[in-house]
Amino acid sequence: MVKEYYDICKFGCLSIKSTPFHVLQGLAIIMIIEGELKFTTVGNTTMLTEGQIEIINVKEPVKLEAVADECRLWFLYFERIFVDSIRDDFEYVLYNCNEGNFFGVKASKEQIDLLKRKFLAMLTAGEEGENSITIEKMARDILEFIWPNFNVVEYMFADKTESGERFKDISIYMFKNIEKKFSLGNIAQNVYLSAPYLSREFSLNLKKTCSEIINYYRTINVVIQLIDTDKTLSYIAETSGFSSTTYYNKVFLKFLGCSPSKFRAANKNQRFHYVVEPLKLQELENVLSYMRQKEIAGRNVTIAYSADRETFEEQLVNDGEEQREYTIKVTLNPGESLRIVKKI
Repeated sequence: MVKEYYDICKFGCLSIKSTPFHVLQGLAIIMIIEGELKFTTVGNTTMLTEGQIEIINVKEPVKLEAVADECRLWFLYFERIFVDSIRDDFEYVLYNCNEGNFFGVKASKEQIDLLKRKFLAMLTAGEEGENSITIEKMARDILEFIWPNFNVVEYMFADKTESGERFKDISIYMFKNIEKKFSLGNIAQNVYLSAPYLSREFSLNLKKTCSEIINYYRTINVVIQLIDTDKTLSYIAETSGFSSTTYYNKVFLKFLGCSPSKFRAANKNQRFHYVVEPLKLQELENVLSYMRQKEIAGRNVTIAYSADRETFEEQLVNDGEEQREYTIKVTLNPGESLRIVKKI
């Protein structure tokens, strides 16, 4: 019931009760279709409700829990080999739709809605049996769309393109060197900036200190080691990049609410409680149709019927300073009808 396109992606429908913290090697997108989901990362927890979409990053520890008995969702998982063929640094950048992340920011509504449409269109195409060439093209389009539009760090520097690009590079540098002991001074020297300037820019734009961001990235790395490897607790602590084991335990407790040993016991090799369900094409089409109707809402609508009444033209006029007209021609089959709600 999970459909797969070799070395590109897999997708399907899940009814989830709960999962422990786990790490995906590739990148995934989920969309809630029924119920409510508690979406927990190292940095934060958010509640996802029906119709919301979210990105699960490459090697990002995440825990999923249904608020009631179960939560149904659609998922689209991009294989790591395909993700790396688009960009080789997806692993070192965080992407999010909603505020449930360490930095507390979310993407724009317009970009989220566009990602939803791309997501639903690809699932529909796959369920209809499109060939691998078409699916690969759609998958590439989605990943290339995510990269510039859902990058948390770059988004916070939206009005400062040069600074945003620089701090994105700094973020990647931190991820790549996270097991090493480095300071703000080391980072500043690496990018040829002064440490005071760098500190001010972190606080002003990211609303976090450099130390807080480094600790966050280090904790993500520690969590990955705890649930995805058999390395000893002492070895992980010693190679985590923290200045001492005491400080390591203090930071971990702050982010996860427990000690590393308790976290490993609660999450490593624990059961996933979910059921794979058939992905219903009609359900996908209904959601796409609903989204199109929402796009029409808020516009003035007039209908001009043709003489035979089997076709009509729908004229949409945007509300706004710049008036644009669109004409959509639709052919109705015998017995079909279309309900148009006119804005007053």
